[in-house]
Amino acid sequence: MDFIARLLKFPLICLAALSFFFLIANGSGLAETSPEFEKKQKFKKAIKSLMDRRLSVSQKLFEELVQSYPRDALVHYNLGNVYYLQEKYSKAIKSFKKVVELDSPLKYPSRLFLSKTYRQLKRLKIAFNYIQKLKQERLPKNLAASVRAERAELQKTIMRVGVDLYKKQKYKKALQAFNLALELEFDDHALMFKAMTLKKMKREKEAEQYFTQVYRTTSDPALRRNAQILLEKPVFKPSRKKWWLIAEAAGGYNSNVFADGAE
Repeated sequence: MDFIARLLKFPLICLAALSFFFLIANGSGLAETSPEFEKKQKFKKAIKSLMDRRLSVSQKLFEELVQSYPRDALVHYNLGNVYYLQEKYSKAIKSFKKVVELDSPLKYPSRLFLSKTYRQLKRLKIAFNYIQKLKQERLPKNLAASVRAERAELQKTIMRVGVDLYKKQKYKKALQAFNLALELEFDDHALMFKAMTLKKMKREKEAEQYFTQVYRTTSDPALRRNAQILLEKPVFKPSRKKWWLIAEAAGGYNSNVFADGAE
């Protein structure tokens, strides 16, 4: 029971493995042939190694299982997580894509991890596309919460890139970033930066529209003051708050991150 208790405490990564463990522990009706028994034992050992963070051992076992059972989505899913934890992102992507290809119910958490993996690789448009595919799905509560958390994390990352591009006067790409951030979740600061970017691009009427929206809807007094200043004056020095502070720490991002196509 210790092993089950540890699985229950483990995050999303192995929730699917937990259900499989209960299945085999209670007798699933699968024939107790020698190969099937060996599969169960190897799977259990691979999961336990993952719980113990003996990732190289777990990886080896799951890779052996994939070779023997290439259409087992659960095996591919857990191997993907082992790769992800080791920051072997290209291999993780291959495993999670295989789960989606097999059209398993695990395609939903796999899409979540594809988004997380592409975010780590700074391929933000692809990460955005994967997380958006989950937007309309009816998901279990724990998975839905993980998706919301990833959307928030992705939005922060996109905003950092957008502000960095804005500071480098790459306004077209900055605008793409702020639009993506706003699609993930409405945010006054993202809208403010969108308006500022449009102003820099000489799209004055659009900029004025968004400055007015920020002024009327934001609950942040400093942001409202800044919007008012920009509506009245041509020059703006933004307050050192939130995304502007993030901007100063931003850097090292590929300025072509939004050139990726959808997958």
